[in-house]
Amino acid sequence: MEYIAFDAHKYYTLASVARPDGQVVREERIEHDRGALRQFLERCEPGSPVVVAQPEHCAPRTRVP
Repeated sequence: MEYIAFDAHKYYTLASVARPDGQVVREERIEHDRGALRQFLERCEPGSPVVVAQPEHCAPRTRVP
């Protein structure tokens, strides 16, 4: 199993993959192009947990009536 972390930004996502012992296996900047995240995940172990962080300034905004 691997642990996958995504730090999502407006135009790209920073990705990190680590083993259970904490050793970082891979770090990558992924541009927001169609299929890029899927391509990244295809190289990860199936069933690995994923966490996504999103900066507040990139969060979708809703208007309160």
